[in-house]
Amino acid sequence: PLAAASSSSSSARAVLGADDAARADERCEAIRLRWRDRLRNCSSELRAWQPLIELRAMALAPLQQMEAWIKFGSLCRKSGRLELCRTSLSKLLPPGAPIGSLPVYQQKMGE
Repeated sequence: PLAAASSSSSSARAVLGADDAARADERCEAIRLRWRDRLRNCSSELRAWQPLIELRAMALAPLQQMEAWIKFGSLCRKSGRLELCRTSLSKLLPPGAPIGSLPVYQQKMGE
C-alpha cells in the first residue's frame, strides 16, 4: 500500500500540478494527525479500537500509522488476543519478512 500511495501521489502531481498536489498532501497529513489525536482520546479497549483501526487501514498503510498499530497490538496482547496481536504487528514488518521473525509467548506448564 505504501508503494501504491507514492505512485498515486506522483500520478496526481502529473494531473493536478505541483501546487495542487502539495495542497492535497497537506490535507492528507492534516487528516492523519486528526485521526491520531482521535485515537489518543479513544477508550483503551480493544472493542473500541478494532473497528477504528480497520477503517483507517482502508485509507492508510500500516507504516503511515505505526504508532496506532503498535498501540493496537498492545491492546490485543493485554486482552489475551495474542494471535491478533501477532498478525497486527506483522503488518509493520518489511515486505517479504517472515511472520516467524516475531516472538511468540508460550506459557510454561504449571503457570
